[in-house]
Amino acid sequence: MRTFGLAVAAFALVTLMDAKPAHALSGNDLFSACQYGRPVSKDVCYGYVVGALAQISAGRQQAQRDGTDYPWNICISNEYSYKQYVELFVAYLGENKAQRHIDASWLFLSAMEDAIPCN
Repeated sequence: MRTFGLAVAAFALVTLMDAKPAHALSGNDLFSACQYGRPVSKDVCYGYVVGALAQISAGRQQAQRDGTDYPWNICISNEYSYKQYVELFVAYLGENKAQRHIDASWLFLSAMEDAIPCN
């Protein structure tokens, strides 16, 4: 049921974002979604972060299989909850207002590289 709710929330956000395709979400779009107290907005924010973390993990695993370097210095840890990753991302967006107009995926990668670099 939670998956269905996240799918509905994602659809609602994309529909509300000036009919932009999902890949074009800006940092402003996600910052707004993460700030609102409405459950749909929070689910979109949470779902975006969970999906982005999964993509980072998959990319790192693929690079290891290929024997190549992963381009981002990000090491995901089980020490953090998904909620904490959301909080890290929101804090980064709050501290980088001048960059929030750019693609959210780049901002997320930058936020995680700052917050959880590999040692």
